[in-house]
Amino acid sequence: MEAFVEIETVQLNKHGEQLCGDRVLVHRTPGRAVVILSDGLGSGVKANILATLTTTIIRRMISAGADLGDVVDTIAGTLPVCQVRGLAYATFALVEVDTVACRLRAVNYDNPPILFFRRGRRIRPESRTEPVRGRQVSVMESDVEMGDHIVLMSDGVTHAAPGNRTDRRWDSDAIAAHLEKQIRLQPATARSLVRNLAHLTSALYHGRPSDDATIVGLHTRQRASLMIFTGPPQDPARDFDCAERLLNFPGRRVICGGTTATIVGMHLAEVIETDLATMREGIPPIGLLREVDLVTEGMLTMLKALDLLRDSCGDPQRLPRDRNGAVLLARELLAADVIEFLVGLKTSDYYQNVLLPGEISVRKNLVRELESCLTSLGKEVNISYC
Repeated sequence: MEAFVEIETVQLNKHGEQLCGDRVLVHRTPGRAVVILSDGLGSGVKANILATLTTTIIRRMISAGADLGDVVDTIAGTLPVCQVRGLAYATFALVEVDTVACRLRAVNYDNPPILFFRRGRRIRPESRTEPVRGRQVSVMESDVEMGDHIVLMSDGVTHAAPGNRTDRRWDSDAIAAHLEKQIRLQPATARSLVRNLAHLTSALYHGRPSDDATIVGLHTRQRASLMIFTGPPQDPARDFDCAERLLNFPGRRVICGGTTATIVGMHLAEVIETDLATMREGIPPIGLLREVDLVTEGMLTMLKALDLLRDSCGDPQRLPRDRNGAVLLARELLAADVIEFLVGLKTSDYYQNVLLPGEISVRKNLVRELESCLTSLGKEVNISYC
């Protein structure tokens, strides 16, 4: 089974700096996920430019199919070593996961060690050191399993301490031990893991980081898929075909729209029940149908869910705790990695009425807005029409 790589990043800027001197790029292609973390020398604008240049070069070379050895050689040649401090102008760590073969390859160029956890314990896959233009580059290859965690960080994390002092007790081994505890305490997502470490890092700096600190977490797990069927098909002869497509979908299933729900209910020979406890002002109640995870009203609920997605910035913790159709729909969307929209194109005279408020658009345009928002949050979105 193909794995999915959940990726989450948290950054702390050096106190007093508007820009972070670290840069993270995520590059996904079918069957592959690549994460690049670069730490520019110093802080502020100069460091940000150096780190951005490094990650951009790496991403473009990888996209062009370049070998990792050539990538490292190019970066080492492009960004020379500072003669005064003896440090590279930008360091980087790179992790590439083949989600089909479940293999991982990691390259570390002067960044803190990449941490690898399996079943709540740190593991140390075999690695080798290769000299590149006078610098030692660590290369690691390993298999990956569902549930593995990988953590990358800049040295602002390992140097966490008040002022400019470095707490020698807080090194990569101490960080790994802390993360082991977090993973064992509860099922850890990439988001929960990096946010916990970022919170602790900020506390060690007493809220005034003396260096940029970046944490990137990767979590390999099964892909979470969601299909949303909204709107009746343009041709009524396709009603049952679309209902079958939804009911045969191997993931979470959601219906948005009363007419759409009626079509699926008829196919199931089932009457839709209404949960009146979920009714709110401006948000109709949800319905209940066998084999469907969520049934909501259509346009109004989708529009409100879009607002919630934007307000939450993709963080489920920032969604309201209320149980209503819009919140439940937003939670379904944020929990999914891949979202399939099945959009019926039969028009409704109600939503074409020019007397309605201007923010209520036709279904097709609303789905496109949802697609844009979800894509910006790192979701894979596919739309098909019927």
